[in-house]
Amino acid sequence: MEAFAVESYIQTYPGQDVDNARIFSRCHITPNTQFSTMDINATYSMVEAGLGIGINNQVNSSLWQDRVVHLPLKPAQTMNIGLAYGKNISPASEGFLHFIEDKLPE
Repeated sequence: MEAFAVESYIQTYPGQDVDNARIFSRCHITPNTQFSTMDINATYSMVEAGLGIGINNQVNSSLWQDRVVHLPLKPAQTMNIGLAYGKNISPASEGFLHFIEDKLPE
């Protein structure tokens, strides 16, 4: 986590109440923010171009597996994801639930 205070950091969703901001707050880290964007793919593109490091959750990383290096945070960080739905959901919603269940760790 200390690397974020030193390395050039690319902040996704600056000024927003997002997981990254909560992680830095919880770890008492002020990241060395050099770039910011409101787009996760732009963050990955900047990391790929060598402009700095970013932090993102594993769910969003699958499209970038072979293009950027993914390292676990130390100490490991977790976040909660909640899904609310009723008894009678559409086939598309049911398909999404099955998709997301396969992507999320236990």
